[in-house]
Amino acid sequence: MWCSPFLDGNIPHEVSRVISDMQVELARKIAAAFALAAMLVALETRAQDGQVSKSVAVPKPQPIAFSHKLHTQFIQKCGDCHAISEGDMTYPPESKCMQCHETIAAESPEIKKLTALYKEHKPVPWVQVYVLPDFVFFSHDVHHTKAKIDCETCHGAVRDRDVIIKEKPISMSACVDCHQMKKAPVKCDTCHNPNP
Repeated sequence: MWCSPFLDGNIPHEVSRVISDMQVELARKIAAAFALAAMLVALETRAQDGQVSKSVAVPKPQPIAFSHKLHTQFIQKCGDCHAISEGDMTYPPESKCMQCHETIAAESPEIKKLTALYKEHKPVPWVQVYVLPDFVFFSHDVHHTKAKIDCETCHGAVRDRDVIIKEKPISMSACVDCHQMKKAPVKCDTCHNPNP
């Protein structure tokens, strides 16, 4: 269990102070991330108007602000939160988040949103950042578990990010290039359902 030493509500003073400092720092980083997001939206708008030649990835608004950079200080492996189920990577269940957040940062507005969803037995409606078309078959199980491809290969340095954006291309050419480099199959039916 992740935060088992703190689940009884007895958080040592020095840990409480560090967490409080971390909350302030996280709030600053989230504010900076939203400012960056606004700037990126402006750049994307200008790019669509032909004023900027290069397209910029824009963060998708999430229902709860979440910093991978903060959380990976305590949780080292992606799989500790994101399990693989039926080939797909999943979001962590709210009960897993509440193992720590029942006491840690419980008064934070973002954690209050999480707590409300948890009490209503509703999942957090996270907005997916990497979305493939329905006609593409992709298995995290095959890529991560069997082929031993690190998450960062496709998703970038998530552990260093306060806000997640699509950093790596997921186009057909990017996938084929990677398959060829790793000597993986490149037949059409490797990724495409021949009978949609």
